[in-house]
Amino acid sequence: MATTCAVPAQAGRSFCEIGTRSGDVMSCLSHFTKQLTSVEMDEGYCKKLRSRGISVVCDNVERIRASAFPMADVYYWWSSDTGGQNELWLLLIARHLRQLERSAKVCIANPNPNPNPNLTLTLSLTLTLTLTLTLILTRSASARTRTGRPT
Repeated sequence: MATTCAVPAQAGRSFCEIGTRSGDVMSCLSHFTKQLTSVEMDEGYCKKLRSRGISVVCDNVERIRASAFPMADVYYWWSSDTGGQNELWLLLIARHLRQLERSAKVCIANPNPNPNPNLTLTLSLTLTLTLTLTLILTRSASARTRTGRPT
């Protein structure tokens, strides 16, 4: 569950849930986090989220413009291995963070009580490599800014 990832370790931080649906996780976290943003592509759920007072970007996360992409300290979504979604979203978030020289924590929930160890390992490795790549590219960009030349 998201609360395991986000509370209390993420208390006082900004939180973005991708694929929020009805907003139950967001409602729970609203008592602990500094700022909540939801990304939901279903217009019906977007209306429901807004009626619950939850800030929502109503669009497919893969199509959100860089200028409108929600920045957060923590990103969260339910695991899916459909079409490489987890890896795609990790790379997408890493790209947006890199552009703004920011970092974030990513939590991917697995609804399966007996997760496939290969999937779990793949996600862990992907997450580690993605965040490491973000850090390396951010440091490289910072060095270029300071020196005015490629590193």
